[in-house]
Amino acid sequence: ADADIDWYIVGGGESDELEAVRAHPRVHFAGFQPDLVGFVADKGVMVNPMVEGSGLKNKVLEALAIGIPVVSTALGVEAIDGVAGEHYLVADDPRELAASIVQLLDDGARARALVDSGKILVDSAYSWESIGGRYAALIERELGAAR
Repeated sequence: ADADIDWYIVGGGESDELEAVRAHPRVHFAGFQPDLVGFVADKGVMVNPMVEGSGLKNKVLEALAIGIPVVSTALGVEAIDGVAGEHYLVADDPRELAASIVQLLDDGARARALVDSGKILVDSAYSWESIGGRYAALIERELGAAR
């Protein structure tokens, strides 16, 4: 609240808990965005404060792929084969989460390092080429075992 940061909450279905911040002048409810990449391209940090759910977090991968540094809870990156502190920052305490966000906004070199390693991670582990290669190898292995 002390930092001059504008917050954009993207997507629909916000919870009642967010109603309390709706009147804050720096909190903007953007709703569904048909061109999410275009909308977030000029934002400084992607925040994924996930506290429940499971599975691969595509929004985190998308942010890494387009060059936006990520701050997430541990749950928000649990299925991603990245390393906290190298590909993204992880914080589960609200104050720690806020401090990590401010750190990346204030330290361009740190944010850039996360962006660079995050892009490499996405290209090497989550691109169509990478996944397709692993899938093709799996099929070949299974076909070979069935012969």
